[in-house]
Amino acid sequence: MVALPGAGLLDRVCAALRARFPLHDNWRQLVRYAWSVRFALAAALFDGLAMFAGFFTDAPERVRPWIAALGFSATLLAAVARLMPQATLPPTAPPTEDA
Repeated sequence: MVALPGAGLLDRVCAALRARFPLHDNWRQLVRYAWSVRFALAAALFDGLAMFAGFFTDAPERVRPWIAALGFSATLLAAVARLMPQATLPPTAPPTEDA
């Protein structure tokens, strides 16, 4: 693990993760524009709704399978979107140096 003097546990864990798993330079644009990320977020939302329907509704046997089917579909779409070429991302401005 990367030792940072004066850093808390969370800071040290984050630094170790960044050193081991570096992000793309344009990760913010990838999160914003990549369809695979959108579908993965939709799948997580539908899975959360299925859990919510199971815990807090009176008729989960009618609602939960449909929400789970939507989550499964979004998961499949996310996997397919990872394999398909995505549209080009908008150009980024080169970093500027603050004087």
